[in-house]
Amino acid sequence: MGDDHHHLVCRGCGGITDVRGAVGEAPCLDVRDSRGFTLERTEVTYWGTCPACRARTE
Repeated sequence: MGDDHHHLVCRGCGGITDVRGAVGEAPCLDVRDSRGFTLERTEVTYWGTCPACRARTE
């Protein structure tokens, strides 16, 4: 997918899906206090329930 992508993780089955980077305002990608770290990368993970697991519970 290239460099700018995030992940969807299903809490039911543990499946992971790549998704394109977030649109609009950046979701907390800049830290106010890096505690002296030189920051190189940020990861964004969206947690939820995939359609297959949701269908099994409905």
